[in-house]
Order: sequence, then C-alpha cells, then structure tokens
Amino acid sequence: MHGIARKAIPNKSDKLAKHSTTEIEIGGLYEQVRQILDAAKSRAARSISSEMVAAYWHIGQAIVEREQAGEARAGYGERLIEMLSVQMKAEGLKGFGRNNLWYMRQFYFNLIIFLMFRAFSLIIDS
Repeated sequence: MHGIARKAIPNKSDKLAKHSTTEIEIGGLYEQVRQILDAAKSRAARSISSEMVAAYWHIGQAIVEREQAGEARAGYGERLIEMLSVQMKAEGLKGFGRNNLWYMRQFYFNLIIFLMFRAFSLIIDS
C-alpha cells in the first residue's frame, strides 16, 4: 500500500458521458441477447412441462398399480387417493389434492387406451 500509486477507477457515468449514443450501439446486441434468453426460457418451460406430464402419468400409474394390488372392494381406490392426498398436503406439497390425484389416475388410463387405439389403427392402416 505504501508507495504504490493507485489509479482512480473511472465512474461508469463519466465514461458514458464521453461517448455519444451513436458510438454506443447496443440496441442490436441487446435484441440478440434478449432473443437468446427468451428462446432458452421457452425451451426450459417446455422441458419442465414435458417432465411434469411424465411425472403425472407415473403418479397415476403408481396409484393404479397400488389399487390393483390392494383390496378389490369398491371404494378402496377413493380411500387410497384420499389418504395419499392428506399425507402429501401434510408434507406441504401443493397441487396434489384428491381431485388432482384422481385426474392423474384417469390420465394414466386414458393414455393407455389412446395408445392402444393408435397402435390398432396403425396396424389396420398398414
């Protein structure tokens, strides 16, 4: 520290004041950077959405498999979903109410049926 001369760090506003706006053309760069960020955010959102759809299908699958391994009496699936919902809410997980869990179960069934019909129609069309 002693004997070492330090340069004064220029203030950003002093630097900008020395240049006219035509010398500092960042408009095109700014737009390019914004496009890159917007595209990345869009891809990330689509990726997250795809992963969540897969997660909901797997949750539905797990519920159905547990139901099929459980009691054959009517109402077992409803009680199972209700108990799962209560536990998930107690853990602070949002979006897993009784209705949403039931929809995930139905999503599993509906996608299986759709895929079976799709495969069947492809075989017929061949």
